[in-house]
Amino acid sequence: MSALPWYEDVSPGRGTLPPRAWYARSDAPVLSLNGDWAFRLSPTADAEDESFTAPDFDAGGWGTIAVPGHWVLQGKQGEAPGGYGGPAYTNVRYPFPVDPPRVPTENPTGDHLRRFDLPADWPAAGGAVLRLDGVESCASRRRASWSTRRSSSRSGSPTRDRARSW
Repeated sequence: MSALPWYEDVSPGRGTLPPRAWYARSDAPVLSLNGDWAFRLSPTADAEDESFTAPDFDAGGWGTIAVPGHWVLQGKQGEAPGGYGGPAYTNVRYPFPVDPPRVPTENPTGDHLRRFDLPADWPAAGGAVLRLDGVESCASRRRASWSTRRSSSRSGSPTRDRARSW
């Protein structure tokens, strides 16, 4: 059994805002985080530690993927398309044993890392909402970064309301 908090979590979606329409207009400031993100693929969910959440972590050995994008369809490891694997859910059958709520030991896990600073003109009062469109399984804020390991959302768009302290 893993000691990692997201591995056996029975309350996916904890800490997220209720789902809402993506097309709703707002006058709130927006900062797009689209672009190249550092990425690491691990063979299992507990193969790596959380050292990458440290502010001085060097992700120089990691690959780079485009966000938005589907990491299993982007190449790097083998330099071929789909170098990070292939889609798990197809129209054939599950590629792993179905034994809820247990997660298979072989469960490829991707860590995404993106560091950013809020613009100087960002409002100091209030908080900020981080919207993750297209998260297929889990996402979690870890200090000054996010990892793709917590808060499963069926809608694929977990939204978090956090104070300004990124």
